[in-house]
Amino acid sequence: MELVFIAIILVLFLLPSILIGRKQRQRQRQIQQFQHDLVPGQRVITAGGIVGTVVSTDSNTVNLELSPNVVVTFERMGIIRSADAISPAGGAALENQQPSSPATEQPEAFEDRGSHPENYSSNFESGNYDAPESNDDDFGSSPESKN
Repeated sequence: MELVFIAIILVLFLLPSILIGRKQRQRQRQIQQFQHDLVPGQRVITAGGIVGTVVSTDSNTVNLELSPNVVVTFERMGIIRSADAISPAGGAALENQQPSSPATEQPEAFEDRGSHPENYSSNFESGNYDAPESNDDDFGSSPESKN
């Protein structure tokens, strides 16, 4: 009976870890194969999120063109996936937004200045910049400040 219980416990703990480890190894093999098969002209994404086009490859390095006449060298391990799946529709969504003018945003941001108690003009005229008087049982007061 005890052996069956121990076997069940081992299966419950070992089976998920074996399955997770298998999936991780499979994904790692896919990434390594992708890094090995890089060809010039292919659009890729680096581990840092930089999108570029492969210009040339070496045994351990890949030259990426980020924009016209800007070529950067990366290690093969830094290339993690293909950028061909990225659609240019993301840029179209940004173009459809209404442009906002900084001149119109600034007054809206400062319109509510008078609605906050710390910004009442009476506080500035009287020189009363301190917080209101607190109760003596306040946890924030120190013993030295009590009379």
